[in-house]
Amino acid sequence: MRKHIALFCLLSLVAICSLAWADLDETSLKVQIAQRVSRITGIKEFSPSNITIEEKHPIILGDMEFWAVRLKLEAPDPKQNPGYLLFVTDPEGKYQFSRIALLSNGKNVLEDTLSQMKKLDLQTLTKEETLVFQGKGKHDVVLISDPFCPYCRKTYAFLQKHKDKMRRFSLLHFPLKYHQNSNLLCALMIYCQEKNILDAETYRQLVNFIYKGLHYRKDDKDGKQTMSEILEKFPKIKNHFESMGLSEIAKINKTVLDASSQKLREEQETLRRQAISATPTIAIDGHRIDGFKTDEILIYLE
Repeated sequence: MRKHIALFCLLSLVAICSLAWADLDETSLKVQIAQRVSRITGIKEFSPSNITIEEKHPIILGDMEFWAVRLKLEAPDPKQNPGYLLFVTDPEGKYQFSRIALLSNGKNVLEDTLSQMKKLDLQTLTKEETLVFQGKGKHDVVLISDPFCPYCRKTYAFLQKHKDKMRRFSLLHFPLKYHQNSNLLCALMIYCQEKNILDAETYRQLVNFIYKGLHYRKDDKDGKQTMSEILEKFPKIKNHFESMGLSEIAKINKTVLDASSQKLREEQETLRRQAISATPTIAIDGHRIDGFKTDEILIYLE
Protein backbone atom coordinates (compact mmCIF):
# COMPACT_ATOMS: atom_id res chain seq x y z
CA MET A 1 0.00 0.00 0.00
CA ARG A 2 1.36 3.36 -0.99
CA LYS A 3 2.00 5.53 2.04
CA HIS A 4 1.69 9.27 1.92
CA ILE A 5 3.51 11.97 3.78
CA ALA A 6 0.18 13.38 4.99
CA LEU A 7 -0.25 10.38 7.28
CA PHE A 8 2.61 11.62 9.36
CA CYS A 9 0.71 14.80 10.17
CA LEU A 10 -1.67 12.78 12.33
CA LEU A 11 1.08 11.46 14.61
CA SER A 12 1.77 12.85 18.03
CA LEU A 13 5.01 12.77 19.99
CA VAL A 14 4.85 13.51 23.68
CA ALA A 15 7.70 14.00 26.16
CA ILE A 16 8.58 15.92 29.32
CA CYS A 17 12.00 17.30 30.15
CA SER A 18 13.80 20.26 31.67
CA LEU A 19 15.25 22.79 29.25
CA ALA A 20 17.83 25.55 29.46
CA TRP A 21 17.68 28.81 27.49
CA ALA A 22 18.78 28.28 23.88
CA ASP A 23 17.88 29.16 20.31
CA LEU A 24 16.11 26.60 18.17
CA ASP A 25 18.48 24.13 16.54
CA GLU A 26 16.77 24.00 13.14
CA THR A 27 19.20 21.45 11.72
CA SER A 28 18.59 19.01 14.56
CA LEU A 29 14.82 19.50 14.34
CA LYS A 30 14.79 18.70 10.62
CA VAL A 31 16.98 15.63 11.13
CA GLN A 32 14.68 14.29 13.87
CA ILE A 33 11.54 14.83 11.78
CA ALA A 34 13.11 13.40 8.62
CA GLN A 35 14.17 10.23 10.44
CA ARG A 36 10.69 9.73 11.85
CA VAL A 37 8.94 10.37 8.53
CA SER A 38 11.29 8.02 6.70
CA ARG A 39 10.79 5.28 9.27
CA ILE A 40 6.99 5.57 9.41
CA THR A 41 6.25 6.05 5.70
CA GLY A 42 9.03 3.88 4.29
CA ILE A 43 10.18 6.76 2.06
CA LYS A 44 13.94 6.28 2.35
CA GLU A 45 14.66 9.32 0.15
CA PHE A 46 12.97 11.69 2.58
CA SER A 47 15.62 13.97 4.08
CA PRO A 48 15.94 17.26 6.01
CA SER A 49 16.00 19.07 2.67
CA ASN A 50 12.35 18.08 2.23
CA ILE A 51 11.39 20.08 5.35
CA THR A 52 10.77 23.81 5.47
CA ILE A 53 10.29 25.74 8.71
CA GLU A 54 7.57 28.15 7.65
CA GLU A 55 7.06 29.81 11.02
CA LYS A 56 8.58 29.72 14.52
CA HIS A 57 7.86 31.56 17.77
CA PRO A 58 9.63 31.33 21.15
CA ILE A 59 7.65 30.54 24.29
CA ILE A 60 9.44 31.69 27.45
CA LEU A 61 8.52 30.11 30.78
CA GLY A 62 10.77 31.50 33.50
CA ASP A 63 14.27 30.33 32.60
CA MET A 64 12.95 27.75 30.14
CA GLU A 65 12.43 28.25 26.43
CA PHE A 66 10.26 26.34 23.97
CA TRP A 67 9.54 26.88 20.30
CA ALA A 68 6.22 26.74 18.49
CA VAL A 69 6.96 25.71 14.91
CA ARG A 70 5.05 25.17 11.71
CA LEU A 71 6.70 22.79 9.22
CA LYS A 72 6.00 21.99 5.60
CA LEU A 73 6.89 18.45 4.51
CA GLU A 74 7.40 17.87 0.80
CA ALA A 75 7.74 14.31 -0.42
CA PRO A 76 10.47 13.44 -2.95
CA ASP A 77 7.67 12.47 -5.32
CA PRO A 78 6.26 15.81 -6.61
CA LYS A 79 2.91 14.14 -7.33
CA GLN A 80 2.23 13.84 -3.61
CA ASN A 81 0.68 16.77 -1.78
CA PRO A 82 2.80 18.34 0.96
CA GLY A 83 2.04 17.71 4.62
CA TYR A 84 2.13 20.21 7.47
CA LEU A 85 2.97 20.02 11.17
CA LEU A 86 2.28 22.54 13.92
CA PHE A 87 3.66 21.78 17.39
CA VAL A 88 5.86 22.92 20.29
CA THR A 89 9.39 21.59 20.67
CA ASP A 90 12.48 22.08 22.83
CA PRO A 91 15.44 24.18 21.58
CA GLU A 92 17.27 21.04 20.44
CA GLY A 93 14.32 19.90 18.35
CA LYS A 94 14.09 16.47 19.98
CA TYR A 95 10.75 16.50 21.80
CA GLN A 96 7.19 17.54 21.11
CA PHE A 97 5.03 19.07 23.86
CA SER A 98 1.27 18.95 23.59
CA ARG A 99 0.53 20.51 26.98
CA ILE A 100 2.30 22.33 29.80
CA ALA A 101 -0.18 23.37 32.47
CA LEU A 102 -0.01 25.83 35.35
CA LEU A 103 -0.57 23.98 38.61
CA SER A 104 -2.58 26.91 39.98
CA ASN A 105 -5.37 26.82 37.40
CA GLY A 106 -4.60 24.05 34.89
CA LYS A 107 -4.24 26.48 31.97
CA ASN A 108 -2.21 25.17 29.04
CA VAL A 109 0.47 27.85 28.69
CA LEU A 110 1.28 26.73 25.14
CA GLU A 111 -2.21 27.36 23.82
CA ASP A 112 -2.04 31.15 23.28
CA THR A 113 0.92 30.92 20.92
CA LEU A 114 -0.47 27.89 19.09
CA SER A 115 -3.86 29.57 18.70
CA GLN A 116 -2.26 32.56 17.01
CA MET A 117 -0.30 30.29 14.67
CA LYS A 118 -3.46 28.29 13.89
CA LYS A 119 -5.45 31.42 13.07
CA LEU A 120 -6.88 30.89 9.61
CA ASP A 121 -6.47 33.31 6.72
CA LEU A 122 -10.13 34.11 5.99
CA GLN A 123 -9.21 36.25 3.00
CA THR A 124 -7.69 33.19 1.35
CA LEU A 125 -10.51 30.89 2.43
CA THR A 126 -13.22 33.27 1.18
CA LYS A 127 -11.99 32.78 -2.37
CA GLU A 128 -12.85 29.09 -2.12
CA GLU A 129 -15.81 28.94 0.26
CA THR A 130 -19.39 27.98 -0.52
CA LEU A 131 -21.68 30.62 1.01
CA VAL A 132 -24.69 29.04 2.73
CA PHE A 133 -26.40 32.10 4.19
CA GLN A 134 -25.95 35.69 5.29
CA GLY A 135 -27.48 36.89 8.53
CA LYS A 136 -27.69 39.90 10.83
CA GLY A 137 -25.09 38.73 13.36
CA LYS A 138 -21.50 39.91 13.65
CA HIS A 139 -19.42 36.76 13.11
CA ASP A 140 -18.03 35.14 9.96
CA VAL A 141 -18.11 31.37 10.36
CA VAL A 142 -16.57 28.78 8.05
CA LEU A 143 -17.15 25.06 8.58
CA ILE A 144 -14.55 22.80 6.99
CA SER A 145 -16.22 19.45 6.75
CA ASP A 146 -17.24 16.18 5.15
CA PRO A 147 -21.05 15.86 4.79
CA PHE A 148 -21.02 12.23 5.97
CA CYS A 149 -18.62 12.78 8.89
CA PRO A 150 -20.74 12.23 12.05
CA TYR A 151 -19.02 14.98 14.01
CA CYS A 152 -19.27 17.36 11.04
CA ARG A 153 -23.01 16.76 11.03
CA LYS A 154 -23.22 17.42 14.76
CA THR A 155 -21.18 20.60 14.32
CA TYR A 156 -23.37 21.78 11.45
CA ALA A 157 -26.56 21.18 13.46
CA PHE A 158 -25.09 23.00 16.48
CA LEU A 159 -24.04 26.00 14.41
CA GLN A 160 -27.49 26.25 12.85
CA LYS A 161 -28.95 26.75 16.32
CA HIS A 162 -26.77 29.85 16.68
CA LYS A 163 -27.06 31.31 13.18
CA ASP A 164 -28.57 34.50 14.62
CA LYS A 165 -25.05 35.37 15.78
CA MET A 166 -23.55 35.01 12.30
CA ARG A 167 -23.03 37.54 9.54
CA ARG A 168 -21.90 34.86 7.11
CA PHE A 169 -21.92 31.08 7.28
CA SER A 170 -19.92 29.20 4.67
CA LEU A 171 -18.65 25.73 3.91
CA LEU A 172 -15.29 24.54 2.73
CA HIS A 173 -15.38 20.96 1.52
CA PHE A 174 -12.98 18.32 2.80
CA PRO A 175 -14.48 14.95 1.73
CA LEU A 176 -12.82 11.94 3.32
CA LYS A 177 -12.07 9.03 1.03
CA TYR A 178 -13.56 6.42 3.33
CA HIS A 179 -17.01 8.08 3.32
CA GLN A 180 -18.86 6.76 0.28
CA ASN A 181 -20.11 9.58 -2.00
CA SER A 182 -18.93 12.48 0.16
CA ASN A 183 -16.93 13.66 -2.83
CA LEU A 184 -20.07 13.58 -5.00
CA LEU A 185 -22.10 15.61 -2.49
CA CYS A 186 -19.39 18.25 -2.14
CA ALA A 187 -19.14 18.46 -5.92
CA LEU A 188 -22.93 18.86 -6.18
CA MET A 189 -22.99 21.75 -3.69
CA ILE A 190 -20.26 23.50 -5.68
CA TYR A 191 -22.01 22.73 -8.96
CA CYS A 192 -25.40 24.08 -7.85
CA GLN A 193 -23.88 27.31 -6.59
CA GLU A 194 -21.64 27.95 -9.58
CA LYS A 195 -24.44 27.17 -12.07
CA ASN A 196 -26.89 29.28 -10.02
CA ILE A 197 -29.48 26.50 -10.19
CA LEU A 198 -31.20 27.34 -6.90
CA ASP A 199 -32.23 30.56 -5.18
CA ALA A 200 -30.49 31.34 -1.89
CA GLU A 201 -33.18 29.84 0.37
CA THR A 202 -33.50 26.62 -1.65
CA TYR A 203 -29.72 26.28 -1.71
CA ARG A 204 -29.69 26.57 2.09
CA GLN A 205 -32.36 23.85 2.20
CA LEU A 206 -30.19 21.64 -0.02
CA VAL A 207 -27.21 22.00 2.32
CA ASN A 208 -29.48 21.35 5.31
CA PHE A 209 -30.81 18.20 3.68
CA ILE A 210 -27.34 16.92 2.84
CA TYR A 211 -26.06 17.48 6.38
CA LYS A 212 -29.18 16.60 8.35
CA GLY A 213 -31.56 14.48 6.27
CA LEU A 214 -29.68 12.49 3.65
CA HIS A 215 -29.00 8.88 4.53
CA TYR A 216 -25.51 7.44 4.35
CA ARG A 217 -25.47 4.33 2.17
CA LYS A 218 -22.25 2.40 2.43
CA ASP A 219 -23.31 0.04 -0.35
CA ASP A 220 -24.16 2.86 -2.81
CA LYS A 221 -20.80 2.65 -4.55
CA ASP A 222 -21.85 4.44 -7.74
CA GLY A 223 -23.82 7.16 -5.94
CA LYS A 224 -27.04 6.45 -7.82
CA GLN A 225 -29.23 6.03 -4.76
CA THR A 226 -27.75 9.07 -3.10
CA MET A 227 -28.29 11.31 -6.13
CA SER A 228 -31.77 9.91 -6.75
CA GLU A 229 -32.82 10.89 -3.24
CA ILE A 230 -31.59 14.45 -3.81
CA LEU A 231 -33.29 14.80 -7.21
CA GLU A 232 -36.55 13.61 -5.74
CA LYS A 233 -36.31 16.19 -2.97
CA PHE A 234 -35.17 19.06 -5.22
CA PRO A 235 -36.99 19.05 -8.59
CA LYS A 236 -35.20 22.22 -9.73
CA ILE A 237 -31.95 20.30 -9.82
CA LYS A 238 -33.61 17.45 -11.69
CA ASN A 239 -35.13 19.91 -14.19
CA HIS A 240 -31.72 21.47 -14.75
CA PHE A 241 -30.21 18.17 -15.85
CA GLU A 242 -33.24 17.22 -17.93
CA SER A 243 -32.87 20.51 -19.82
CA MET A 244 -29.37 19.29 -20.70
CA GLY A 245 -30.78 16.01 -21.97
CA LEU A 246 -29.55 14.11 -18.92
CA SER A 247 -31.89 11.66 -17.21
CA GLU A 248 -29.56 8.77 -16.35
CA ILE A 249 -28.18 9.14 -12.84
CA ALA A 250 -24.77 7.80 -13.83
CA LYS A 251 -24.39 10.55 -16.45
CA ILE A 252 -25.62 13.22 -14.02
CA ASN A 253 -23.06 12.13 -11.44
CA LYS A 254 -20.28 12.21 -14.02
CA THR A 255 -21.33 15.69 -15.16
CA VAL A 256 -21.28 17.00 -11.60
CA LEU A 257 -17.91 15.47 -10.78
CA ASP A 258 -16.30 16.57 -14.04
CA ALA A 259 -17.51 20.14 -13.61
CA SER A 260 -16.55 20.55 -9.94
CA SER A 261 -13.54 18.32 -9.34
CA GLN A 262 -10.98 21.03 -10.15
CA LYS A 263 -12.47 23.53 -7.68
CA LEU A 264 -12.78 20.78 -5.08
CA ARG A 265 -9.07 19.97 -5.47
CA GLU A 266 -8.20 23.66 -5.17
CA GLU A 267 -10.22 23.93 -1.96
CA GLN A 268 -8.46 20.95 -0.44
CA GLU A 269 -5.04 22.27 -1.42
CA THR A 270 -5.87 25.65 0.15
CA LEU A 271 -6.82 23.86 3.36
CA ARG A 272 -3.68 21.73 3.38
CA ARG A 273 -1.56 24.88 3.07
CA GLN A 274 -3.16 26.05 6.32
CA ALA A 275 -2.26 22.75 8.01
CA ILE A 276 -5.78 21.36 8.00
CA SER A 277 -5.93 17.60 7.66
CA ALA A 278 -9.04 16.54 9.58
CA THR A 279 -12.71 17.36 10.01
CA PRO A 280 -14.54 19.14 11.41
CA THR A 281 -12.53 22.35 11.62
CA ILE A 282 -14.33 25.61 12.35
CA ALA A 283 -13.12 29.14 11.71
CA ILE A 284 -14.91 31.90 13.64
CA ASP A 285 -13.58 35.28 12.54
CA GLY A 286 -10.37 33.43 11.67
CA HIS A 287 -9.98 31.69 15.03
CA ARG A 288 -9.51 27.99 14.41
CA ILE A 289 -11.28 25.28 16.38
CA ASP A 290 -10.30 21.68 15.69
CA GLY A 291 -13.11 19.24 16.35
CA PHE A 292 -16.64 19.54 17.74
CA LYS A 293 -16.05 21.65 20.87
CA THR A 294 -19.29 23.36 21.85
CA ASP A 295 -17.87 25.40 24.74
CA GLU A 296 -15.13 26.88 22.59
CA ILE A 297 -17.54 27.57 19.72
CA LEU A 298 -19.84 29.51 22.04
CA ILE A 299 -16.97 31.57 23.43
CA TYR A 300 -16.07 32.87 19.99
CA LEU A 301 -19.70 33.40 18.96
CA GLU A 302 -20.26 35.85 21.84
